[in-house]
Amino acid sequence: MVKIPSSKLRTGNIISHQGHLFVATKTIEKRYKSRPIQLTVEMKNIQTGRMKTHNFSYDEPVECLDNIKL
Repeated sequence: MVKIPSSKLRTGNIISHQGHLFVATKTIEKRYKSRPIQLTVEMKNIQTGRMKTHNFSYDEPVECLDNIKL
């Protein structure tokens, strides 16, 4: 596992989040006038297949498998 800033997340990246492995299915950058940039990531749990949406701050470190995409 490698920690990367959430701004580098792309569709297909495998992410470790809250003790589970997820595949990023969609990443959306949200810009606000009065707040820092947020990154909304839709992800699918590899084991259960359930979808989850999570908001990351733009440069929040995220654990990601190195150079592996699905």
